[in-house]
This record gives sequence, structure tokens and C-alpha cells, in this order.
Amino acid sequence: MKVPKQRDYSAIGRKTFSSGTYLVYFAPGQSLYDLFLYFDAVRFPTSVANLYEYVDELYQRGYFEDNPQTYYNGMKNALEL
Repeated sequence: MKVPKQRDYSAIGRKTFSSGTYLVYFAPGQSLYDLFLYFDAVRFPTSVANLYEYVDELYQRGYFEDNPQTYYNGMKNALEL
């Protein structure tokens, strides 16, 4: 995830790529905790009914810049593990 400008985050560092500066985490669970910090900061709605609506809401809020379908597929694959 990109480095937030106005909220707390739990990353251990940052790494810069041509597409921007991103957070670095010690473990996957730490990034999940950071996602909850994001939800708290932006007052994420609890009315999303499925994964597609969830991904769409994240996209509309500028949480990621990739194609929404690609992000959806990645989330779906991660949840199936």
C-alpha cells in the first residue's frame, strides 16, 4: 500500500518504485492491521454486501490504482488460500 499522508500506519519502512513510495511490512498480518487502521481513518462503510462491492469501494476511495478486476482477482485468490 502507498504511504498515507494523514493517518497512522504499522509498516516498518518504505520502498520507492517508479510508480510511487510504498510501505514495507514485517509480516502479512501487519499489513492486515494497517488495513484496519485505514478503515478506521476513512470511516469505511459496513454496507458492502460482497467482495466485488468491497473492491469497488476501495477503488472509488483511491486505495489502489490497479484495474479493479485485477485487484478483485487477487483478493479472491488470496481468500481461497
